[in-house]
Amino acid sequence: MVENILAIDPDNFDIIINTTSVGLKENASPFPAKLWRSHHTAFDIVYDPLETKFLFEAEQAGAKTITGDKMLVYQALAQFK
Repeated sequence: MVENILAIDPDNFDIIINTTSVGLKENASPFPAKLWRSHHTAFDIVYDPLETKFLFEAEQAGAKTITGDKMLVYQALAQFK
């Protein structure tokens, strides 16, 4: 667990996954925009809206983004198995 997210070095990781409901009902992000880097991949499990503030800010920094509908579809496929 990170006590202070601003204390981490964003160059030490490649993928950031938002597994919270932040962004579902409000235009907010759990990740500070200034920490995004172009080598990051951002995956948000929120699927409505598809483009959350989390993903928007990641994309603005040049990061690859994956929307929450991908998780929803693959979760449904796994349930059918």
